[in-house]
Amino acid sequence: MAEAMWGGSPLLSPRAGAPPDPRIRARRGEILIGRDRNCDVVVVESTISRRHARLVWDGETLTLEDLGSSVGTFVNGERIERRTLQLGDRVRLGHAEYEVGLETSSTQPLELAFMRSRPDESVRQLQTLLEVSRALSKATELDQVLEIVLETASRLLEVDRARIVLVRGDGEPVAFATFPPGQAAEHDAGERSELLKRAIESKTTLVAGGDGSASESMDGRGALEAVACPLLVARRPIGGGREASFIGRVDALGGILLERTTAARGFERPHLAVLETLAADAASAIDGALLYRESRDKAKIEHEMELARTIQTALLQAPPPVPFAETFALFSPASSVGGDLYHGLMRSDGRLAITLGDVSGKGMGASLWMSLTVGLIGLLHDLAHPLEAMLPELNRSLRRVNPNNRFLTLAALLIAPDGAASFASAGHCPSVLLRAGKEPELLAPTGPVVGLLPSGQWQAIDLRLEPGDRIVFYSDGVTESESPDGVEFDVGGVVRALREIGDVGPEETGRGLVAAARRHRMGGEASDDVTLLAVRYLGNGPAAGSA
Repeated sequence: MAEAMWGGSPLLSPRAGAPPDPRIRARRGEILIGRDRNCDVVVVESTISRRHARLVWDGETLTLEDLGSSVGTFVNGERIERRTLQLGDRVRLGHAEYEVGLETSSTQPLELAFMRSRPDESVRQLQTLLEVSRALSKATELDQVLEIVLETASRLLEVDRARIVLVRGDGEPVAFATFPPGQAAEHDAGERSELLKRAIESKTTLVAGGDGSASESMDGRGALEAVACPLLVARRPIGGGREASFIGRVDALGGILLERTTAARGFERPHLAVLETLAADAASAIDGALLYRESRDKAKIEHEMELARTIQTALLQAPPPVPFAETFALFSPASSVGGDLYHGLMRSDGRLAITLGDVSGKGMGASLWMSLTVGLIGLLHDLAHPLEAMLPELNRSLRRVNPNNRFLTLAALLIAPDGAASFASAGHCPSVLLRAGKEPELLAPTGPVVGLLPSGQWQAIDLRLEPGDRIVFYSDGVTESESPDGVEFDVGGVVRALREIGDVGPEETGRGLVAAARRHRMGGEASDDVTLLAVRYLGNGPAAGSA
């Protein structure tokens, strides 16, 4: 009676994204739909959950129920938990779409793929391989690819467990996946399999067990028989035309290991052909997923580097203009982000404070530690600390937040309007004092690096600057500039360059030194940030703190 009202048995015909054949025929009772091989309806599609939905036909009503799927079950575009279906309804399970219709005499023999009593095995296997190929073409995440391959291989060859091992070029394992998922704790079993190892090395499918040829490693895992198939990808030469028309080499990405533990039925040649076909599609998808992961990781690193470079540049604070001195600051970042900094401000005691430093390490971590350093330097200068008191306090503060054993080198200078100056250096490159008519004078470090040692002593030396005197600070990106034959510019190169530059302003001095280091590199890129700060005392100012 009810079927007469429907005009026949309900039938879900595939639309866009669904397997093209066969269709889903509703039978009395319930039909479980999902990717799990134990479902009544097995749909190998990456967006289908293991147990996705339940279809119930009681002879009068056709009901569809979602089973908590990750991407949802939809009827006519609306996500549902449970819905009574009508003729013409459009059903979407993940990306697979169906339309509710009626079974006719032409459609009666067609039922859902992989219902256990149907159809012919070779047709079923071919249908599965086609659907898996489609699913793999959409999968970009490595874990997703491995899951699809293992589930499919387990179902097609009717094995009890499956493993995939991916290897590096030297054969060392780098990734594992298992099926059923509950065996994940035994992931090293694939690594211990001599059969799988030999299959990968020989790039040949190998079978063991069943005829008494089981290995000790198989016995240890309780495997009666096993088959191992390599995952092979063909590499073509880079280039176009005839060069790219042949295969340069074949690489083994790893292999699939399938084992039976309950009954030994043998692996016939048709089974192996199916496995090798699946492995070929799997290898291509895995190779693509690895490239996708590599490009994604590279993009993430590049984003972090760009963010770190933005932070670093934003924190650089050039000295303010003052009537008794002129300054020039330059920062040229390397391709990898370091921790160079310069900082200048006018203190409340009337002195100009100049600092140039270098945080150890590179990347986001160095930039974040640099931001903390700049903040502390500014605070200590605001409190008008003398340099010999400022450096120990900076050391204590940085050590409290230093989980990665970073450290800071820096050179600092205080200049009063009357030319009285104080200089200190915490393990930094020697600064250079340039006086008119005299040889360049190196200002060596006056204490250890900051932020690493529990305690230390830092001294400050007093200087008397005359009008026209210059002091040049620079980072190790200058001294470590290498010539093509590996010779560093070094401090000697700095002194020679400054001697040749002569008595010019701070900008000409700074740019001339950077140009000399670049010439030493023969125009090559610097391996580290190049940071420089030059100051020239102009004179004609009162003593610090005077009215």
